[in-house]
Amino acid sequence: MTEKPDATVVLVHGSWGGGWVWDEVVASMTGAAGRILVPTLTGLGDRTHLIDENIDHELHAEDVIQTVEFADAAAIVLVGHSYGGLVASAVACRIPEKIRSLVIVDGFLAETGRSVFDLHPEIRAITEPLLNPTAPWQIMPLPASALGLPDGPQAERHDARTRPMPIRTHSTPFRHDMARLTTIDRHYIRCTDFPIFAATAEKAERQGWRRGDIETGHMVMFTQPGELARKIEEIATMEG
Repeated sequence: MTEKPDATVVLVHGSWGGGWVWDEVVASMTGAAGRILVPTLTGLGDRTHLIDENIDHELHAEDVIQTVEFADAAAIVLVGHSYGGLVASAVACRIPEKIRSLVIVDGFLAETGRSVFDLHPEIRAITEPLLNPTAPWQIMPLPASALGLPDGPQAERHDARTRPMPIRTHSTPFRHDMARLTTIDRHYIRCTDFPIFAATAEKAERQGWRRGDIETGHMVMFTQPGELARKIEEIATMEG
């Protein structure tokens, strides 16, 4: 492997989160991968005041693209966790020339014409009881305990900072052709203690994604930030 200091790592968070979820991962990175950009998607995190019922994954992809454009970033290692994998895939389809590697961490593997709810009916079932009765276009956050985080400061921080998710992020079909990404270096990192994405990881591997596993729950950036940082930097400095 050869170090490539000109790389830019872009970390895309998942449902209900914000750029803050990556704090411990960023702190664990050695700098070998180059610059790190950590956008917060519209309507979430410190941008929660911008929440709107028309927000979908395409708007969130635009958030990331604008972050990249204003940073004059290229040779991007684009990392998406959970729902962020869908956003990252849309970004990579739109600006493939800027993407060195696409990394999905325990997240959705997009398919043209299908939404998150189409791909995972079980997630629709999980989210239906979470719809805000006064604003049914909002999916209220799952508690940390449902995502495998044990009681403690991390779980408290998670539950204090997560915010409602516009339902169109999950109900809007993915419009891009994932075949555009076959020339991009693609990686899928599965969190082995979270069963929902087990079949997705296997499908990604069959489609030619390089696979790596971390023995932890879904919120790997809290439970194994050092190991996740190591894997991201390894990909960012990989030759070929």
